[in-house]
Amino acid sequence: MKKILITGASSGIGRTLAKKLIPYSQVWGVARRKEPLLALKKECGRNLFVSSVDISKESAWKKLVNNLKRSNFIPDIVIFNAGINDDDLKENIILEKTKKIMDTNFYGPLYGLRLFLPLVKPQTQFIAISSFSAFRRNFSPGLGYAASKSALTLAFESLHHKYKSKFIFKTIFFGPIKTPMTKFAKYPPLVKTADEAAEFIIKAIESTKSNYYFPRSVYYILSILRLMPMSLHEKIMLSVRQRYKDSSPLLPSHRIFRNF
Repeated sequence: MKKILITGASSGIGRTLAKKLIPYSQVWGVARRKEPLLALKKECGRNLFVSSVDISKESAWKKLVNNLKRSNFIPDIVIFNAGINDDDLKENIILEKTKKIMDTNFYGPLYGLRLFLPLVKPQTQFIAISSFSAFRRNFSPGLGYAASKSALTLAFESLHHKYKSKFIFKTIFFGPIKTPMTKFAKYPPLVKTADEAAEFIIKAIESTKSNYYFPRSVYYILSILRLMPMSLHEKIMLSVRQRYKDSSPLLPSHRIFRNF
């Protein structure tokens, strides 16, 4: 039975993925919010272990890894799914918010990796959940989210080349998924559910490629858009954003979204 650690397990894709993996794996779910984790534990039973951890802090990672070692839970698969987004470019650059985004989305996985690499066995899988925003900013407000996903993507590419004979590094790029982190007044076509995203991650675990794109149709569309001049790309994306997102009175322009 595989041992799988998932960050961001309290909601969205992470929560759905944990529930799907439980029947044939031991899962350790990590998130900052304790109550949703305990509810998930109650729902899933004895094959799920949980820890309330702020992954943006290296000290928290050290406590978690010590707990894993005491519990003889050395993961075969680590899925870095947790992430946050915020508008850190409202009127001016709000560096405190940018730093928090980078600490969670980029440095958080690196803190974990630095501790796991000497600990895990060969052929352990490390999976980064990235975004199409890593290629060019699309719907995300501010600058920190796209920058953090670009940095994480390049970091995993470097790690893949450095350790490909020993460990397995994979990156999954998601378009808009129906989770608390991506809310729209009405969802555009081709937006997928957390359930579909979780199923895609499971297929990626079983596959041998390094990079995965979901939904692939959206990836192709965005690839074509990236070939267009920036001004035209921005015009198209603004039109889509206004039609499907900005019209919602429930979505203030300045809001933090968490996938913890």
